[in-house]
Amino acid sequence: MTLLHDDGRGPERQERRRAAPRAHGLRLFDGLGPDAELPDAAPVPGEPEPADAAPERASRRRPGGGRSASTGRSTSSGRSTPAGRSTPAGRSASTGRSTPAGRSTPAGRSPSTGRSGATGRSPSTGLPWRDPSRRRPRAGRLAAAGLPAAPWLVLVVLGSTGAGLVLARLGVLAGPLAVVLTPVALLVALWSLHRPLVGAALVPLSLPVGLLGLPGGLLQVVQLAEVLAVGLVTVHRVGGGAPSRAGLPGSGWLLALVVLTLAATPGAPDLPLALRTLAALAIGALLVSALATSCRGLQDVRLLVGLLLAAGLYLCGQALPQAGKVSATGGGAIVSGATGTFSEHNQLGGFAAVVLLLAVGALFGARGPWSRLGAGLTVVVSLLAVALALSRGAYIGAVLGGLLLLVVLPSARRALLVAGLPLLLAGGLLAAFAPDNPQVTIVRERVGSFSDPTSNPYDDRPAIWQEAARQIRLDPWTGSGPGNFPVVAQRSTSDASFAMPQHAHDVLLTVAAEVGLPAAGLVVVLTLLYARVLLGAVRAAADPRDAALVAGIAAALATFVGQGLFDVTLRSPVLVALLFTCLGLGLAAARSVRQSQT
Repeated sequence: MTLLHDDGRGPERQERRRAAPRAHGLRLFDGLGPDAELPDAAPVPGEPEPADAAPERASRRRPGGGRSASTGRSTSSGRSTPAGRSTPAGRSASTGRSTPAGRSTPAGRSPSTGRSGATGRSPSTGLPWRDPSRRRPRAGRLAAAGLPAAPWLVLVVLGSTGAGLVLARLGVLAGPLAVVLTPVALLVALWSLHRPLVGAALVPLSLPVGLLGLPGGLLQVVQLAEVLAVGLVTVHRVGGGAPSRAGLPGSGWLLALVVLTLAATPGAPDLPLALRTLAALAIGALLVSALATSCRGLQDVRLLVGLLLAAGLYLCGQALPQAGKVSATGGGAIVSGATGTFSEHNQLGGFAAVVLLLAVGALFGARGPWSRLGAGLTVVVSLLAVALALSRGAYIGAVLGGLLLLVVLPSARRALLVAGLPLLLAGGLLAAFAPDNPQVTIVRERVGSFSDPTSNPYDDRPAIWQEAARQIRLDPWTGSGPGNFPVVAQRSTSDASFAMPQHAHDVLLTVAAEVGLPAAGLVVVLTLLYARVLLGAVRAAADPRDAALVAGIAAALATFVGQGLFDVTLRSPVLVALLFTCLGLGLAAARSVRQSQT
């Protein structure tokens, strides 16, 4: 069979086809010098490649210089440029960036990234690439850093074993809860070094279990939380991460109160009790400073107030199941009110009153529906807890705080008209149509006992007030010793010794009898000073929601003043922590308001 159009020039045509690409390459890369790499001629389909073609191409691809046949980029000595343009030496092969003069690239590192030879860019495509053969195993990396893998593995094993033994021993001594809380406490401590608010949050978080005693009986959980909060914030402040205490209102007066308490301690009949009272006051004063400096703005104050409300919701909720156990006799003079987790009903009432006013302020100052819902729920539960506690001092404190809110907060006055009057009407209807309800009857009798506060034969207040005056006359400057009023009262021959009073049923009388008249005067000065600072912040706040938040804190502190006129609840570590926490948050809020104005 003969081929069509076979003129005998078939081999010549194929030779021209093979030579054409090479000639095109010569014209394209003309002027690049002898080191330039030329593209290979494309093989003719169906024709086998000559045996010497591959070695010839390999000999032309020099590793030290030249350009890629596929992209026209330089491989090591020059910058990637269009064809026919030279590149100055000393620039990266892939990025075109210059290398400082006189500085060589270490062996095994990419001139584009400076990393080890396992990474870099492909000399043919310019894309990132990784050489799997040059990856170092983990042990090789440790060895390259001078850290053998075996000793580190031994240290990890020994450290884990030691930590497990310590936690096991701690679980035997303090229970399984300590095994869980210890690692959590370490993580919190490390976190608080970066964010001091985490350390300050330990106090409100500890309130639900604050009355639990620690091994040894020296501290309770809430007191340990105060110490940790002060320590963590102080460490952060020493490191320069928190503002100084300069400019904190009332810090000098508070320090003076601590000094007077210290001066009254050596003469106390019960020295261990006096030392514990002094330590509680000193830690509380430091907690005020720690909270005031750890809050960076009103957002931090809102967060801590929210944690306080969550703890208060839990503790007040613990009192609701005791509603069926409350009782009153003697026309409401002798009562057995709900106590919750506290030791007596006046402490629960004081705590619930503080939480109630904080929740009202948070309700008016809420920035979202969820926070408003949580604050509203806390208002309802804490109000029920105040009623079931049957504490007249708590009733007075709650009324005083509510009046303060009505005076300084216009939104509270509008809310009283919208919601307060219907609630009062509903309460009146409940009392009228359910007069035989035991709880309603007991609360009504307790409120009616205000007309005769001395009618309780087991609580002879006139005799207790006379005993306080007697102790003040004995030592008007340093008193009988911090916390030692009940010790001296029981040793006396007065009528108050039969009542076995724990305090003088008045904060100022108790402070004057235990620490002296100068200390009682300092308490009055501090009260007026903090009232001026907080009320000034309420008036200066530009946002009504911020004003409501500060007003709620001020009203919560006012409940301590109102209840302190007839009772002393600061024997409870939880209420002491709550008082100083509210003081610190109030100062932090006032400082934030002042800073926002400047």
